[in-house]
Amino acid sequence: MVCILATACDPSGWDYPLARSRSQALAPERPDIFEADTLPSAEPTVYDTILYICGIRTDGEYDWQRDTGVGLANETIVLYRNMEEVLALPTGYANLISTDADTHHLLDGHLYTEFSTYDRTSIKRDGELVVEYLGREFLSGLLIRDGSILTLGRNRSGVGLSLRKDGDLLLESGEGVPLGSLSESSYPKSGALYEDSGSVWFAYNVDIGGNRVTHLVRDGEDSVLEGGPYDDVRVIGGELLCLRLQADAGVLLYDGKTTCTAGTLYQWSSASLFNAGGKAYLTGLAKERAGAAERYVIMDIGSGGVTTRPAEDYHLYADGDLADVAPAYYEGYYYFSHSCMDNAGRSLYVVLSPKAEEESPLLRTPSGDIELGMKGYLTGVEVVLRPPN
Repeated sequence: MVCILATACDPSGWDYPLARSRSQALAPERPDIFEADTLPSAEPTVYDTILYICGIRTDGEYDWQRDTGVGLANETIVLYRNMEEVLALPTGYANLISTDADTHHLLDGHLYTEFSTYDRTSIKRDGELVVEYLGREFLSGLLIRDGSILTLGRNRSGVGLSLRKDGDLLLESGEGVPLGSLSESSYPKSGALYEDSGSVWFAYNVDIGGNRVTHLVRDGEDSVLEGGPYDDVRVIGGELLCLRLQADAGVLLYDGKTTCTAGTLYQWSSASLFNAGGKAYLTGLAKERAGAAERYVIMDIGSGGVTTRPAEDYHLYADGDLADVAPAYYEGYYYFSHSCMDNAGRSLYVVLSPKAEEESPLLRTPSGDIELGMKGYLTGVEVVLRPPN
């Protein structure tokens, strides 16, 4: 067991100017969105690349930026395959499809949507109802495995969770709070529920009489982690890593036998773990000394190597590959969450939604921008690599 004990107070968040999603984010303006020298090396392509994009198309005079219709306007969820529209579905309560960006999930070329009524949660795949159960939850994890739909739902009150397989309950905690979510860039696109070493994992905290206890769940089997509580827990390459934010701003690395210091040049104000191609990293906002400017720090846990970037300029995307991407916001456009970015080798794809009503949403690629020619906003992009026919 490897535990990383890092420091800090509350992680600083982005400014959220709109209510289109729980995870909408802004960052500074900058014309060069990609830092090519930090991207993974390109590999010879032996697969067909298929690009999927989802979003909300609005009709008539409705101004989605101001949300004058408060969810009652005529809005359609759309799915594009290689820039061609292949699916268009009406949204709203009657159709159990929300217009909120963080309820749309692209997984292996399918569009999954989640919707909560006053007493139940419904999940659709390409418009067809595939999972429904009692309980008002939003998804912290969504994983497709062996043809089954695994979900990690969190009660909309903020406390309480359930792990389900095709809607059937596998595990429940009335007081549990998952570590991670579908909107955090340090987690994969499956969110807090992920695969490693042939198993499905997630972690959660429970507050018992004012004391937090951290649990780790493997294939539905629940166990309490010793030495907790922890603020982030991840299994990476079969190795368990645990992170704790503390007030003294030091970083300690525990390998199960001895404790050593690591990253002591930095005072952390936020930190999380992430998996980049099977390698474990510690990332967050930190400064080298009191009074110094904060930087975005990426630390290779194995080697101790450190890369830093301007804190306000960079957004880290960590789904399989390690890549620095700047920025999360681009002048004149909104970038809702890390679901609006995907990568294939050195090629990154970002979908952006316009601030100006007369502008069109666009796909940003290394070779240029492509406008979609629709009125509305984009909520996700996925690059799928398939063997050629």
